[in-house]
Amino acid sequence: MKMYNNSLLEIKNLSISLPDGGDRSHAVDKFNLEIIENEILCVVGESGSGKSMMARSIMGLLPKKLKVTEGEINFEGSLINHLTPKQYQEIRGQSIAMIFQEPMTALNPLHSIGKQIDEVMLLHTSLNKTERHKRTLEMLSAVHLPDPKQVMQAYPHEISGGQRQRAMIAMALILEPKILIADEPTTALDVTTQAQILKLIRNLQRERQTGVLFITHDFGVVAEIADRIVVMKDGLLVENNDAKFLLNSPQHIYTQQLIRSVPNLKTKKSFESLKPVLLKIDHLEKKYQRKRGFLGSSKSEVLAVNKVQLDLKEGETIGLVGESGSGKSTVARCIVKLISSDGGEILYDQKDITKMNRKSMMPYRKEIQMVFQDPYGSLNPRLTVGQMVAQGPIIHGEKQDKAFQKAEKLLELVGLGQQALNRFPHEFSGGQRQRIGLARALALDPKILIADEPVSALDVSIQAQVLKLLGQIKQKLNFSMLFITHDLRVAAQVCDKIAVMYQGKIVEIGYTEKIFEDPQHEYTTALINSIPGRNWKNPFTYNA
Repeated sequence: MKMYNNSLLEIKNLSISLPDGGDRSHAVDKFNLEIIENEILCVVGESGSGKSMMARSIMGLLPKKLKVTEGEINFEGSLINHLTPKQYQEIRGQSIAMIFQEPMTALNPLHSIGKQIDEVMLLHTSLNKTERHKRTLEMLSAVHLPDPKQVMQAYPHEISGGQRQRAMIAMALILEPKILIADEPTTALDVTTQAQILKLIRNLQRERQTGVLFITHDFGVVAEIADRIVVMKDGLLVENNDAKFLLNSPQHIYTQQLIRSVPNLKTKKSFESLKPVLLKIDHLEKKYQRKRGFLGSSKSEVLAVNKVQLDLKEGETIGLVGESGSGKSTVARCIVKLISSDGGEILYDQKDITKMNRKSMMPYRKEIQMVFQDPYGSLNPRLTVGQMVAQGPIIHGEKQDKAFQKAEKLLELVGLGQQALNRFPHEFSGGQRQRIGLARALALDPKILIADEPVSALDVSIQAQVLKLLGQIKQKLNFSMLFITHDLRVAAQVCDKIAVMYQGKIVEIGYTEKIFEDPQHEYTTALINSIPGRNWKNPFTYNA
């Protein structure tokens, strides 16, 4: 392993055991790594590769069933992997800090943001209350949070996902640690918020000469931020190199496979469809009530969807893109009547869905199906996969034996096979559960499929598989699709047209190629410019 003069942390021959009965004996196996001063080191790999367990071992935060069986973790020349919990507490936050993927799991819902940051300083510094308050405000300003005083008083659920992530960064950096570990900190964020967080981490790292360990499965993010890259597979380190070299000349076959799977920004050519309009959305509106301020009791009305107009033709795929909170998912939920609209029309088969009651809506539910972002949350854990896929056809009058035969064929179609019929959702990976969700939606032979962020949480290789599968099935069954995503790389690959949403309105719509090559609205331009790693030319998909 290469040695650095400015090394902050060194991992030597680290092995972390897994409980018996799994597909392998170790989460991390004989792993070597150095984190150096003033460098962003990106660790990439699929889910289950050992990235997060390796990071948690540095922090002394491994789950109880996992333990370090071999190796050393040295911080500034001192062995830390045998420290007591109390000794670890001295290091956490002060010397080594961590940002977690989902801040809601790391933030205390019962305490305000300000109080939680204050507790970190109270534990590790001798600053008085006034000094701590001042320092908190300064740090919240440094991470570019609007109105830091208000954020200090707010509870985690009262601020947005991007704001919570910034608050987590502020908390992690408040004591100016020498090492910052960021575990998938941008996975669930929209493209503009993601770009802001990446810029923030890079700027703060440069200002403070911090060593950053950045864990991600997004190669666009890697191309944007990494100085050096480590690739992990099944607990093993398979490649370690300078970022520019590895991204353009990957040496290991696994790294090559990962990079091959990254969706590129080369859009397919679109042609004017002469087919009839299948779904027409006309001046759709949806209003919500929300409290004014963080703690106020007075309410204000928010127009989440504002006079949206959209035509979806037979066999066409339209991508609905925009930031979180732009109204994308609200439009989808209005179409399938998971929520009721407050104005406008949704015309399917020339009939207004918004005016239908539950009984009259039944035939249309069969023809308009939805695939959700989180398949696990939408799958009944008490039913087998076969029962779930067959359930829709049975409800709509199909005989049980025929419904199960259809379920078997669909599971074959999505690449799971008949062995999945009698298993339960928890027995499958995230990518497999997404395939189950797709099979269930297709069981009713829909004419329209609404896919709400169907691949956002998936590894790049699984994402590529699901997108390829979706394209093949769509071509075979010829349904129309409304594809909701914040990932413009995915939209470029999948969609015939793109509709851009901003603050409840569609601000631009056009053929995918045209949108990317010649955006007309300033917000569309901002979205495209925010794509992480936009200027990186994937060596496997880019032709100069």
